Amino acid sequence: MKMANQIIAATDAPVIAVGIQNPYDVMAYPEVDAYLAQYSFRTASYEAMASTILGELSPTGKLPVSIPDLTGVSLYEYGHGLTY
Repeated sequence: MKMANQIIAATDAPVIAVGIQNPYDVMAYPEVDAYLAQYSFRTASYEAMASTILGELSPTGKLPVSIPDLTGVSLYEYGHGLTY
């Protein structure tokens, strides 16, 4: 987490974080430019995530939980989600 936050702070390039098993990891990266949650360790999920990052797929979905920040204030509400 420390390294990822150092990268986020040191670059002007967009940084994309990927949550593999659950969406809560975004709490550790409050300044990340984009966060994608895939919820699976299957090969097809990794391939779909790579295709999404490369712009070959358009992500869709809604959070099944609310995500608080480290102080307990809501970062993302239940049902939050974006498409590109």
